Amino acid sequence: VAVITLIVVGIYNYLFDKKLISKKTRGGEQK
Repeated sequence: VAVITLIVVGIYNYLFDKKLISKKTRGGEQK
């Protein structure tokens, strides 16, 4: 169960960071 929770949290954080980065660099540089 702990492993599944870790994976879910990791994916959630990854997507959340991606959204934050997209918003911050919206009119800036693109990767």
